[in-house]
Amino acid sequence: MLPNLIAEITLDDLVLLNKFRIERLRSIFAECLLPCTMYVNSQNVLTINCPEPWIVSSLLINIEEFCDYVWLILGVKAISMYCDRQLTYVKVSN
Repeated sequence: MLPNLIAEITLDDLVLLNKFRIERLRSIFAECLLPCTMYVNSQNVLTINCPEPWIVSSLLINIEEFCDYVWLILGVKAISMYCDRQLTYVKVSN
């Protein structure tokens, strides 16, 4: 019989897991997301800050695919995308 391997997940574990999930998303959309800062806030919203307008344009071209990956990998309730501190896109999950 296997020993009981269930352990409590700590806050540090959750922070690390969230970081790995964001890095996984970044690796799939590397060309666009590498220069961006991303974080999931306490309301479970992914915020993406893009330094250049072309990045937002590039993401918007394939926004449905991008959103599908975000929902699958991060499981967030919504996405907000900013460029130069201006809100450029908001999407709430279904």
